[in-house]
Amino acid sequence: MDFSADIEVEGEKIGTIIGGQVLPEEPELDKFREIAEEIGVNPDRYIEAVKKVPIKTERSVRASADLMKEMMNMLINTEYVHKKEKKKIDVIDTEIDTTVQNVEQIENMVQDLTKVSKKQNILALNASIEAARAGEAGRGFNIVAGEMGKLSSMATEKYSAIIAKAGEIDESLKKINEAFN
Repeated sequence: MDFSADIEVEGEKIGTIIGGQVLPEEPELDKFREIAEEIGVNPDRYIEAVKKVPIKTERSVRASADLMKEMMNMLINTEYVHKKEKKKIDVIDTEIDTTVQNVEQIENMVQDLTKVSKKQNILALNASIEAARAGEAGRGFNIVAGEMGKLSSMATEKYSAIIAKAGEIDESLKKINEAFN
């Protein structure tokens, strides 16, 4: 008796398992002896081989085949989903790493801009001192220097806020990465 079970992934048939070597009842040895002679095989050895074939009812064979089909499909589908999800996780990991690198680059650029802003602030202070030394002639320059100092201070505050936000993003990404690994 032969049997088969379809292998399916996400409802699509991708193959078939075929089985056999089961007899549904006691074999008629004379019939098998004739078959052996017909195909040119030693009848005694053929009968010995036939006697080793298990005898099961058709219902039992069908139940075993159905169970095998269910188990095989569960195993294959589990592995398929695992591989599919692993690919997604790999993409997430790669993108998290890229984003972390980008955040680090932003932090470095902002630190550089903060240094520039501090230098601007010092230059504005020096310009104010020189404008004060110039007296009435440096009065307009003193106002410009003061405004440059204010802008420099505002830029420094914004740079600090950007670094803080980048740090928050970095921490969030680390938590996401830990959750997936």
